[in-house]
Amino acid sequence: ADDTRLAILAALAAEDELATATLQERFQLSSSAASRHLRQLVASGLITERREDGAAKFYRLAPRAVDRTLQRLGAMLAPRGRPGTTGAVDDGEGRSDGNRGGDGIGDGVDSDVVADA
Repeated sequence: ADDTRLAILAALAAEDELATATLQERFQLSSSAASRHLRQLVASGLITERREDGAAKFYRLAPRAVDRTLQRLGAMLAPRGRPGTTGAVDDGEGRSDGNRGGDGIGDGVDSDVVADA
């Protein structure tokens, strides 16, 4: 993900809704750059857009899409067992989670996750 788009998501998480002009000013973006970033975020489903007074656009997070993306990232980044083991991962205190098996390739990650991220 692009740092600017991540910053836009963080700003929208902190403030319920922001206008295009506000985002352009805050992140020192040209009109075309702001449009490109916002279009990509809308297309990804992470934010929604609404028009007011004909031309002004306002953006807000799509919380369910953000939560789903975070869950999928968590699943992809979760520790995996070493090949040839039971898949249990020691947490450093002598405990194992014991719920991961196999060789760690593709375990627990749907094939569409990569396409959606």
